[in-house]
Amino acid sequence: MAMAKGALIAAMDFSNVAADEFNDWYDTEHIPERQRVPGFLTLQRWIGADNPRQSVATYDLDSLSVLLVEAGDRQGRAPLAL
Repeated sequence: MAMAKGALIAAMDFSNVAADEFNDWYDTEHIPERQRVPGFLTLQRWIGADNPRQSVATYDLDSLSVLLVEAGDRQGRAPLAL
């Protein structure tokens, strides 16, 4: 596997939505979609110990430019939730 040259860190508080629906979307749609994008290497997600409706995800990237390419590829389509 290639060594990461960039990282994306996302913190989420999904207290205003159903936890089961959010987790299902994240696990079955969001993660697989990221895995199909060239340049996204790995993903780790942590769930809050004190508040399981808060989480942090880290994405190892081949390059920071993968974020620009991904945004450009989606022009004219629905926004991509990172």
